[in-house]
Amino acid sequence: MVLFTGDIQRATSHIFTCIRDKDGWSINDKHDYNMETLRIEKAGGDISQRKIFMDYFGTTVRGVEDVSF
Repeated sequence: MVLFTGDIQRATSHIFTCIRDKDGWSINDKHDYNMETLRIEKAGGDISQRKIFMDYFGTTVRGVEDVSF
């Protein structure tokens, strides 16, 4: 079986954008949310109501204060 670059890119795009977890978030959604949370934290904003998704395929979360930079 031969996979071409275009096939791999389409599969990757589908996995990261279309497949949703039980909470309704895609991997891209969770990644974008994490990056925005870290940006707010770095700027000194209030992130008390935010969590960091540590396992994109599950529901494991960790508080921002527990994430090492």
